[in-house]
Amino acid sequence: MEDGEASNNLSEKLPKRVLGDGCYPVGARLNIYSKANVIGLLVEALKGTEDLEKLLHSQFGKLFHLPVARCCNSAKLVHALLSRQLVTTKKHEIWFLFGGQPLRYSIQEFKEITGLNCNPEPDSTEEEEDVGKTGIWKDLFGRATAMNVFDVLEMLKDPDLPRWKRLPLALIVLVDGVLFCNSKNLALTEKYVDMLTDLDRFMLYPWGRVSFNKTVSRFQAPKAITDAEKRENPLTRLHRQLKQKTSACYGFSLSLQLMALQSIPMLVSKIPQPDNLKTFVEDPEGCQNIITLLHLGNILAVESDPLSFRLVSPKALKNKKDAEVAFMQELMAEGYKFTPSDFAVAPAPIVDLSDAEDEVTNEQEPEPSTRPKKKLKTHQTEKRKMQRKRGMGKNSSNLSEDETPQSGQIEDLKKWIVSQNNLLLRKIKTELDKRWGIYQQDEEDNDVHQSKEDGEPDDEGQNPKKGGQKPDEDEDEAEDGGEEGGYDGAQSSVRHDDGVHPQD
Repeated sequence: MEDGEASNNLSEKLPKRVLGDGCYPVGARLNIYSKANVIGLLVEALKGTEDLEKLLHSQFGKLFHLPVARCCNSAKLVHALLSRQLVTTKKHEIWFLFGGQPLRYSIQEFKEITGLNCNPEPDSTEEEEDVGKTGIWKDLFGRATAMNVFDVLEMLKDPDLPRWKRLPLALIVLVDGVLFCNSKNLALTEKYVDMLTDLDRFMLYPWGRVSFNKTVSRFQAPKAITDAEKRENPLTRLHRQLKQKTSACYGFSLSLQLMALQSIPMLVSKIPQPDNLKTFVEDPEGCQNIITLLHLGNILAVESDPLSFRLVSPKALKNKKDAEVAFMQELMAEGYKFTPSDFAVAPAPIVDLSDAEDEVTNEQEPEPSTRPKKKLKTHQTEKRKMQRKRGMGKNSSNLSEDETPQSGQIEDLKKWIVSQNNLLLRKIKTELDKRWGIYQQDEEDNDVHQSKEDGEPDDEGQNPKKGGQKPDEDEDEAEDGGEEGGYDGAQSSVRHDDGVHPQD
């Protein structure tokens, strides 16, 4: 009893979970734009040249020495980590909870993994004055109005390509094909092409900071754009993003994957060729084939093993202070052994009922009792009688459609939510009874099979479309957040220890 009370007291001082322990989205897929195989293709194109040596001795050098066997994108691992986030006020670092142990991803870890210059970016006005619009695009690509990374790699294969073009082309391949990656087909960023007019400045530019900021912007709650989103709690937007059926991942998410493999050695034992430490310089073709680096079952098995995690207390960074994070780091420094029960789940954000009704109406058709506003238009008298029966009082008939709904409507919504949750639980339990023990593997196999039928790589794969092919329009819409609900239209979750629970 005392231990339970101590744990409750501790949870009040520690950061809260975004999602409950074991209550994580199932079926969501990440489309990771950055492709590490681009590094290998670049090595093959520049093999034996002075330009490759210059790159190896620059801030980009460590990228070429990454272990190839660990660099195939694992969308399942990245999404598993994102689902295990802690709620903090930190803008430039993210905390995860894996196996009950805290794990940090920040600019410090990013620099250790990549070796890139992570100093602050120059002032934007200064950058515009120094760079501005130039004719370098025309010098490199002639009359072409748009180019992507694979177009440039084809240019580098040409033995008759002027020598002066090789280094600038190689640099833009690294930035737009590995580090920044703002589009599915890896289109070149005109602003960064313009910067190639000064190669020395380009090679010293803080590309680590550029890449990290782009990467983190996708991992955290998306920015509010519409008025409705601006009224939302950021946690609501993050929940929705984690549940999306398909979503895009910009920047260099491989850095998060490599950090996790470094911090959780047992994960490495689950990947193909765990002892293979060959680099892209030694094995440039080692990351070209489509493979599944980790299955979901592997991740859950490692998470449940108390000996899988190597806890390291990171140094505090000089950014916005968070008392809960600071307290957690103090415990880490003291060698405290955390447990999953130490971390409570962040409470569901409180929103206006009118907003909640709009969201329900957009996602699925509710029962008639949850849509009083539409009834008021055609059945005003009958609706007032129904409200009176629900205990709203005689004065309830004075409410207009624009006024705040009272308790009768709130109770209706509560009843509907409870009924939907109960129905969902029964469906999940029935499905698990039928498919228990094989449903996760079947889902992964189906994902791979479907990807191949569609002519696209698996979400773990490394073979993007070449030749400047345009991405499928419908798929892009889903990736950018157009379609919600990666659980067959319902919020569901899998608990790998004692059954299923609806997501908070």
